[in-house]
Amino acid sequence: MNSSTLKILVPVVLLIGVVFAITLFSQNTPTEPEDKRLDKTETAKKPLRFFSTIRRWNPASGGSLEDREFPGFFEPGETQYRASFWFENRNPAPVEMQLLKVSCTSCSGGQVAPIPTDVTKQILQMTAISTLPQGLASGFPLLLSVPAAQLDRNRSILTWQAYEFSKPPAEVIYTVPAAPSGDKWAEQWAILDLNFKVRPGAQGPLTAEFLTRIQGSEETAGEKFAIGYEAAAAFDLDKAVIDVGELTDDSAVQSHEVIIYSSTRKAHQMPNVVAVVAMPPGASGDPGEFVQAGAAVPIPEERLEELAIKLSIQAKKAIRVQAAFRLPVTVKVKHGQTKLDIGRMERLVSITQGTETKQVRVHGAMRGPVYLIGAKEIGFGPFASADQQTVTIEVETERTGVELAIVNDLTRPKFLKLELRKQPDNGDRGSYKLKATLPANEQRGEIKDGVVVLEAKGPNPQRLRILVRGYGR
Repeated sequence: MNSSTLKILVPVVLLIGVVFAITLFSQNTPTEPEDKRLDKTETAKKPLRFFSTIRRWNPASGGSLEDREFPGFFEPGETQYRASFWFENRNPAPVEMQLLKVSCTSCSGGQVAPIPTDVTKQILQMTAISTLPQGLASGFPLLLSVPAAQLDRNRSILTWQAYEFSKPPAEVIYTVPAAPSGDKWAEQWAILDLNFKVRPGAQGPLTAEFLTRIQGSEETAGEKFAIGYEAAAAFDLDKAVIDVGELTDDSAVQSHEVIIYSSTRKAHQMPNVVAVVAMPPGASGDPGEFVQAGAAVPIPEERLEELAIKLSIQAKKAIRVQAAFRLPVTVKVKHGQTKLDIGRMERLVSITQGTETKQVRVHGAMRGPVYLIGAKEIGFGPFASADQQTVTIEVETERTGVELAIVNDLTRPKFLKLELRKQPDNGDRGSYKLKATLPANEQRGEIKDGVVVLEAKGPNPQRLRILVRGYGR
């Protein structure tokens, strides 16, 4: 995040704070002491001085640099992620760190590397850190961030002591060299990396506890670390459903929008976002051109923080947005000479990026010149599957002379027997009776995706889709 972006965010920092008060991390991650400044008297109580012991994503300006940079959201799998904790040994003797317990032995590990004192000396002299009253107790100040980042990128100069935490805790012991003497600029710093893998559905914190002891002493002290994180998909959607309401022949074209966003990937890591409209699983027929998805358009990077706040409020938890796209979805009742089928309307917009697909359901109802009287569906209810079942419903047309026919190819289930009979006109309206029969011993369990389709004949034919429901026992 660059400085200009931070300036833009100043007016919304308070809002971010409110949102994150109810987030996953605040709920599941222990809080740090209110006063994080440590003096030598406090430090003497513990063999090692850790600059921080908690890592969780916190984009607010009041948070530490490490927490602002920590991703917080990770894709599940076998990738090993890490959180780093810098610390200092001020004692004239080496200090041992022994693992006591960890919340996930199978998915974590750790490594410790002392920073060579000549490197520490260069960093301190470059940043004149000794002039800062709080030192490093509040995390790395801005001046230190550049050389610290350079060291972090050039980790090959460090000698690491590494363990998988699946080992017995008593065998996981790190040794931190003694503090140098005689040079005010030379201090013994070190880095503790806690490594972890993210399992599907997992959410932090990952906790680890260590026992620290100065060599040659029997006194010990405990150190507890926590990493707040959440398993995240490669991308997510801001909605799962678009409700278009009740439609008629006169309904205007509706324009909707789906936000595609990623908490883990940048825009260049999300090429070829593709959206396809189809009928729901098991539903017959062609989806037609009545619901259309356009091309996904990237949202500018400078708008991502604003979007993250909106999504966080909507989800009532913290949402990080690394990349986002707008996907336009339009709904219309006419395409050329064809009209949307009368009755329940449902389509699925499948959005694919890479190997992952997510879906948005578009649903509503189309009213037209053919409709049911006294019923909304062909409902058999619960029934004994050994017995034949029959349901009769009435169908009416807005005017007389409309010829209706059954579209047999679209009937579900296929063994459903149908009979459509013309009735005397009801004033200026046409009338039909539709008889549906389930043969004995054909249907067990729930009728899934049941439908009967009637077609009004004419130069511009229109269809009525009637749902079929029931449960055979």
